[in-house]
Amino acid sequence: MANIQADKETAIADEGIAYATKLLMKNWPNWQNITGITECTNVDLTSADGNHFHLQCGVDPTLFGGFAVQPYQLAVIATAYKAGPGGLVPGRARLAYLSPKTLAAYLPTGTSASAALYLANPPAGALNVNWGPIVLNTTATTPWHVTDFVGPAGGAPPSWPATMDSGQYPRKFSQSQIYGDAVLRASGNPPPVPPASWPTITDQKEYWAYASIGFPGQIDILSPTGYKSLAAAETTGVTQTGGTTCCNTGTGCGCFTGAAQITGGALGPGDILYVEGDAQLDNLNVDMPLGAIIVTHNLILGNALTPINHTDVHVPNTAHYEYPVLPLKNTWYQKINEGQMVTTFNTNIHTFIYVGNNLTVNGNWSVVGAIAVDGNVNVSAGAGLAVWYDDNVNRNIKVGDPQLQVDFLRDIATQ
Repeated sequence: MANIQADKETAIADEGIAYATKLLMKNWPNWQNITGITECTNVDLTSADGNHFHLQCGVDPTLFGGFAVQPYQLAVIATAYKAGPGGLVPGRARLAYLSPKTLAAYLPTGTSASAALYLANPPAGALNVNWGPIVLNTTATTPWHVTDFVGPAGGAPPSWPATMDSGQYPRKFSQSQIYGDAVLRASGNPPPVPPASWPTITDQKEYWAYASIGFPGQIDILSPTGYKSLAAAETTGVTQTGGTTCCNTGTGCGCFTGAAQITGGALGPGDILYVEGDAQLDNLNVDMPLGAIIVTHNLILGNALTPINHTDVHVPNTAHYEYPVLPLKNTWYQKINEGQMVTTFNTNIHTFIYVGNNLTVNGNWSVVGAIAVDGNVNVSAGAGLAVWYDDNVNRNIKVGDPQLQVDFLRDIATQ
């Protein structure tokens, strides 16, 4: 009986969070400005079904159990009310952190896992991903074979070696099979067919095979305020061979149509590099955490320079989820400045990268931010791609269908 009551209170509290989400969406894009949303600020409400709950929204960590609220988030506490001897009394309370929906896996629990690498097909070649999960959103039957890599020639810590199989990191979400060499996971090696008889398809820690991961936010490329328009409006010059500029002015910008090779440019934190066609990047070190590199067809990462120091890399406060198994759980990249800026970090590119078709890596590249690829990812022999997730980069991705997602959901003590 007690369990039934607890489940009912949880459902009412979750109803309150859903109600708050709708209220905040009505205030888009100023959804974090709760001053004018009185129904989400320390009030008691009754749903259409007659359920009673209390809502408290804000960003002050002292009100929300001391959990850090990131700049792109808003915290909501929904407390269910139940009948007591003298009337309604507080019951179960639930805490949710909300943020804009971009690239993520959306789990049956109602929470999300924002992606460092969002793919349409299993990757091939030397790959190392840290601080954020890999999401494989595919209907293909090709299994995802997770392997370890020593790394490219000249590859060094912290990017290499990569032990994503034996070290069981980062989290892996896929609508298809997942298997490894050191760790069999759900399917064994080679994966049996059919999978219906497998006893498990997830360990609820590192891998989720045959998972329902929902749909990501739709990347806004061609709307009047989309990436192409933003790139065309810039006045920052880019060093390129091939391609035709699609700038609004004659002073140069980051917008090109046709195949283009990009070899440099004075690109700043919020700048956009847009290529409508195939592109190749060579000898490029850029810091664009609020911007993006958008390539509508194929992208080649060619010759890579020695990575340079960046002082504005943000380690997500969820980084520890990516290392569920010892000893990697205690390594430096899980502990260092989690939820804060890292002021010393060497990388080639710090931004969001979108590739409309295939991504080919021919050099030893390091990327901080997030990457989405609609085709295949192929890392050539002797090359390597190291990806470090920056949640600020992910949450600045422009999407054309704004929605809110639940980053974090848990029971807390009744307020």
